[in-house]
Amino acid sequence: ANSHFTAARIQSVYPSMVEKLRVIPRGCDETALARDNFSAGNIAAKRKQWGVAENAFVIMCPARVTHLKGQHVLIDALGLLKNGAAKSKQAPTLVLVGSAQGRDEYVAQLRQSAAQLGMSERLVMTGLETDMPSAYAAADLAIVPTIRPEPFGRTCIEAQAASLPVIASDDGGFRETVIAETAQNGGTGWLAAPDNAVALAAAIDAALAMSPEDLAHLGKNGRANVLENYTRRAMCNRTLNVYREWLL
Repeated sequence: ANSHFTAARIQSVYPSMVEKLRVIPRGCDETALARDNFSAGNIAAKRKQWGVAENAFVIMCPARVTHLKGQHVLIDALGLLKNGAAKSKQAPTLVLVGSAQGRDEYVAQLRQSAAQLGMSERLVMTGLETDMPSAYAAADLAIVPTIRPEPFGRTCIEAQAASLPVIASDDGGFRETVIAETAQNGGTGWLAAPDNAVALAAAIDAALAMSPEDLAHLGKNGRANVLENYTRRAMCNRTLNVYREWLL
């Protein structure tokens, strides 16, 4: 199973198999995702490609553009930020990184919602992204607002490997990969109730209220979390250990 959440679901259907269950979390390429790989010029170039100002606070949602991934909840949440922040000059820019795969109706819905909230100029939809490491490097915060439980959710560990603080839905595998604590206590981000724009807005407000130093601290913790638990090497070693069990 790729998470304890998935293992519990398997066990609920096949209780007799519990002793044979092994949990092997997914891994990511922590070397390619390292923030140190990217200069200020690289980041500026990516933001220019997106049409985003160099000094903007960029919130990135790395996911297929589909109702399940909750982009509509994220846009609604941005419209609920405290003190009218959604329409201020310091308001964050939302970059949706992912293909809609022909879901034109959903894309139109997202654009309409952004327009109604006065956010059209701060919504960027990149389409398919072939260089995710540079995309993560050009962001300040990653949000994964899926409305149903993810069995694991690799984008959360990719974002942490890229030293980004993260906000994710409080369900499924995200509960295992995101450490919802303060930066000083090893936290890597926030968990917000799924399909709940008010809860998500509160988490975004908390992130926007933090100093750049504290946000960077969360990102540093996230990188450490991945290096300890979610590298590709760790995933492969755990898989090989299962084969060794069979051989013995």
